[in-house]
Amino acid sequence: MGDYTTAIIATLGIGIVMTAAVVFALMRPSDMPPIGENRN
Repeated sequence: MGDYTTAIIATLGIGIVMTAAVVFALMRPSDMPPIGENRN
């Protein structure tokens, strides 16, 4: 089980980093034009 512990921790760490990156990207003002319904 010790071998899987490192993989699980790494997976959780990557997930946290990805989530933080998405939240940061959504919170910062975007230079991209509105996509979808906002385009109208």
